[in-house]
Amino acid sequence: MEIQTSLAVANFFVNKKDVETDILKLNKLVYIALGFSLALEDFDLFKEEVQAWKMGPVIPEVYHSFKYNKYKNIKEPILEDGDELVPKITKDSNGVYDLLNEVLSVYKGKDGMKLMEYTHRDGTPWSAFYDGSRHKVIDRKYIKVYYKGLLKDYNYTPQDSNTK
Repeated sequence: MEIQTSLAVANFFVNKKDVETDILKLNKLVYIALGFSLALEDFDLFKEEVQAWKMGPVIPEVYHSFKYNKYKNIKEPILEDGDELVPKITKDSNGVYDLLNEVLSVYKGKDGMKLMEYTHRDGTPWSAFYDGSRHKVIDRKYIKVYYKGLLKDYNYTPQDSNTK
């Protein structure tokens, strides 16, 4: 797998025209993709930090880049991150493309509020780090352990399309 930026991952989800994605859902999908990359591949999908905010885990770069949409469906990807073009994730992205499609196959039918409910449950990394303030970084070790537990609980393998 190749390391990506959180914006490249977000753009991947935005570019899926059959998926309606608002800012809340987008942040959760990017976070969930990180969780599964850590759990399945022991791979850090992107380096940007994940923070515990009131509405759940947030990747600040994703939030600030797409917040102009508020809670409307996001229709356009972010093309530039500062002076750099945001790279596009393609089938040639060494497993990342497949991982992100797998995440979508499980979560695309869920709205942002449902995904927030999932990430707010007791025992989640968010619940361990959220203390009422913003900008508290969620340690990736907790994310990895949590998502490994999810995979074990559901007897999930990457090719398993019968995930609960």
